[in-house]
Amino acid sequence: MPELTAPQLTRLYDAFRNTEVTFNTQVIAASGLMPPDVHLKIAEQHVPCVLYACSLRGARVIADLSDAGIASHLRANSVASLRLAFRPAGEPAPLAFFVSCRVEGLSDYNPQKPQVQFVALEFTGRPSDTLIGILGSMLEVNSNSVRRKDERILITPETMRMIGLDSKESCVAIEGAPRRCIVRVEEVEGRNDVMALSIQFSSDPPISYKQTINGYFAAQSKAR
Repeated sequence: MPELTAPQLTRLYDAFRNTEVTFNTQVIAASGLMPPDVHLKIAEQHVPCVLYACSLRGARVIADLSDAGIASHLRANSVASLRLAFRPAGEPAPLAFFVSCRVEGLSDYNPQKPQVQFVALEFTGRPSDTLIGILGSMLEVNSNSVRRKDERILITPETMRMIGLDSKESCVAIEGAPRRCIVRVEEVEGRNDVMALSIQFSSDPPISYKQTINGYFAAQSKAR
């Protein structure tokens, strides 16, 4: 993860502090979250939990409160600490830290298992710069992907190197049948055996794809 300056961290915090990120499989992979190392510290006890969603102002976790002692301490307005651990791509070691929290409330995750609860947490201060950098950067990538949705990258040997594209060859499925194609669009005159295609994604592309494209445009901006 590139090191961010204090002004960059402040900008990300101010821009995205209220935006919540749901930690699905894709986001876990992109952020480098280490799920087994996430837990709540409450009354000196460490409670394993699942990070369901997180913003720069708070988080929602899923915890098993079968232990009566833990359950008695984990209630609205009680003080807790959320331990998070990430290992973003390129980092030689995990980045682990605690965030001081106040418990906003609890709610059932599964009515059939009342001991498993959603725990809503409010951070009691600005969180770690590491969390701001990881969440803020992902949210900025999403924001930039919307702003740049109509921009295109001309595929050349240089741009292929910059975005890590191994080959221009690809495959598109048309009516269930795979057709070989290359990543470009051009007019084809006098040919009835090939087509020039302009393809629009029908769903939001993966965050890893957005990060790659965003990295290219960021490098281009720095080069100007």
